[in-house]
Amino acid sequence: MTERRKKMASANWMKMNNQKAGAMTIHLGTEERASHDHSNKHIDPEKSYLNTTIGCNDYKEALQKLRDRNAEVDKVLPPQRDMGARRVVACSIEIPCPYQIQEQGKDQEFFEVMYKAMQDYFGADNVHGGFVHRDEQHLYHDKHGNECISLYHMHTLVSPCTDKGINGKAFETKKRLKEFNTLVNRECERVFGIELNTHTMEEGGQSVELLKAQEAINVAKGKLRTIEDTIEMQTDTLHGLDSDVSEMTKLLEDSHEALEQNKEDAAMIQGRIETKQNIEQELDKSIESKSKQLDSIQGSVKAAKDLRKEEQGKVLGLFQKKTVTIPYDEYKSLQKTARAVNNVIKQEEEVNQRSQAVNAKASQIEPLKAELENSIREYHAKTRAVERDFDRKMSISFEQGKQAGKEEIENQMSQLHNPTGQSFLEVFQTAWSRKLKKEKSHDYGMER
Repeated sequence: MTERRKKMASANWMKMNNQKAGAMTIHLGTEERASHDHSNKHIDPEKSYLNTTIGCNDYKEALQKLRDRNAEVDKVLPPQRDMGARRVVACSIEIPCPYQIQEQGKDQEFFEVMYKAMQDYFGADNVHGGFVHRDEQHLYHDKHGNECISLYHMHTLVSPCTDKGINGKAFETKKRLKEFNTLVNRECERVFGIELNTHTMEEGGQSVELLKAQEAINVAKGKLRTIEDTIEMQTDTLHGLDSDVSEMTKLLEDSHEALEQNKEDAAMIQGRIETKQNIEQELDKSIESKSKQLDSIQGSVKAAKDLRKEEQGKVLGLFQKKTVTIPYDEYKSLQKTARAVNNVIKQEEEVNQRSQAVNAKASQIEPLKAELENSIREYHAKTRAVERDFDRKMSISFEQGKQAGKEEIENQMSQLHNPTGQSFLEVFQTAWSRKLKKEKSHDYGMER
């Protein structure tokens, strides 16, 4: 038994989960397709300007419309079970343009008719954008050895909306596939006068078994093309992940270098702190020595005061008499004693002034010392926190730590370098400069 038939070009359907739908940006996005290095070498980026879109401006816009529509349906008909990342959320339907229509220059009109037919069949709210590709043409030989060129085609992004909600299994059924192929074939014949076919087979001489085998081959070719598209998409995704890994590795290296630099700064500050502590120790020793000198001078002053009182008593006793007779040697001794007492009084005043100056310096040092100690404690605490956090982030997996690790490390490193608007070195230099100015001002007053 033989029969005569035309080879029909049926639409190819591809179900996609959320990750695959997002990764298709490289294949269907206008800018991405023109600029990306595709694994499918049949794509010619120099011809990508010939591509057009229907129903949207770009794939990203269509993808957002799909997600909004799916969320709207999920509120009314939530999924019956949680499929996680395996859930089918989109369907890409590919329709080729018959060569006869392409030769007539009516390919854009054909794709617009097909897009309208899909809106009528699936519902306009569920059809989000069509992407016409004219840059993916290549030569091939058919089964008869004739040289042919591949056809223009359109990928259409559709929400798999059914009476069960967003459900890929319920959406792509044999009944629906057959109905849809019949619909687009009828529309193509109604508008353009030809069936949706790639070429007409020669008449006669073919058995039903041979025709069925040829039909199976055509179905396998369609599935093979879908697999090739999936492989290309996954390859492009891997390239993007390689780039992300390189970026994350560079970020971790930069963070490690910043941490090492921070350790060097810490060592430098620690050295200055030790120098400051040595200065404070010397100052404490000087204060202790001055205190001992002050005690000694105060003892001398007390003795001089006692001697003065004693001498004054003698003089008053002498002047209580009507006539006072003082030997010349005693008179000279009294004068000498009086001068010594005056000198002791002046020394006492100077000692009191110096004692006040020493006490003032000590009162200035204590707040500075407390401020410095607080800064040191805060610095060490934050350094330990950053080191612990850095070690923790190094152990986190790439997918979990890629963005979060970057932001947290940069934030904490900025806080470590600038907790109050100044670095710890600037805080130390400002405080020390203030102290030196006060000491210089006080010493100048003492000299005057």
